[in-house]
Amino acid sequence: VLPAGAETLLVVRKTGNAVDFIDPGSGLRLASVPTGNAPHEISVSPDGRRAVVSNYGTREQPGSTVSIVDLEQPQEIRRIDLAPHSRPHGVAWYASDRIAVTAEGSRHLLVLDPEAGRIVGAIETAQETSHMVVVSADARRAYVTSIGSGTTTAIDLVEGRKLADVSTGAGSEALALTPDGHELWVAARADGSIAIVDTA
Repeated sequence: VLPAGAETLLVVRKTGNAVDFIDPGSGLRLASVPTGNAPHEISVSPDGRRAVVSNYGTREQPGSTVSIVDLEQPQEIRRIDLAPHSRPHGVAWYASDRIAVTAEGSRHLLVLDPEAGRIVGAIETAQETSHMVVVSADARRAYVTSIGSGTTTAIDLVEGRKLADVSTGAGSEALALTPDGHELWVAARADGSIAIVDTA
């Protein structure tokens, strides 16, 4: 992840339990911040001052935390416990006070308040391996891909409820919204295809 307007690349090291701050020009590591066990994904806050890291864990030791990292003075400033939810993966810091994170272990999308350090919403996807998440620019809707179910779930973030599951192909994983928010593109790894979903 390269924060907007920044000249530092953030690299999550799963086996190193850390986030590295890299100078992309020279490749030099400027700093390294320890996180929870086996971190997987990272998202930068809208103001570019912090980042959230999902501590997914391992097969033997599933994770159940996310780390909040200060990007100005590189350090972990908070670790949020998500129990009983486990295996946090996809993250989107979509508003100053809201973070969306998938929990594969419990088949939920969680909404976190980073300042309070707690879960403020939990919406069940009821899909297998709910993996990645993207949030619309107006912060009203989230979309979650589920690898095991081959689906993408639309979630109303305002009302905190699931809207629908859309079949998007076996191994549905990577996803992106078009800038106008009218289309959602989903890469289905096992199918070797891309599904284009009309968000309306």
